[in-house]
Amino acid sequence: MTRIKDATETRIEIDSSSRTGRYDVLANAGCKAALRYIRRADGAVGLADLAERLLVRKHDRPPGPTSDPKQRTVELRLHERDLPLLERYGAVDYDRDSGIVRDRNVDGLRQN
Repeated sequence: MTRIKDATETRIEIDSSSRTGRYDVLANAGCKAALRYIRRADGAVGLADLAERLLVRKHDRPPGPTSDPKQRTVELRLHERDLPLLERYGAVDYDRDSGIVRDRNVDGLRQN
């Protein structure tokens, strides 16, 4: 089991046989931020909502509907890279068709 604290003092534990996989998740700021929000949301999160929250946090802007092209870019990054990586290591269940993400909260990758 590897325990590492990130810059916001969130502890992430990874118990996986793939050392490379551990560091793929831990080194990816997008994965860590997405997982942090999904865990705090306490249930299912939609892809658009997740992208909006990450933009709000990163750019310190008020939440709410936006036509910001950056949101679509974040959605694509989450859909194509970050969420599949988190799903592969057992952190989330991601339904690509509906865009719904659920926290698995299993021992494979646990954030406290």
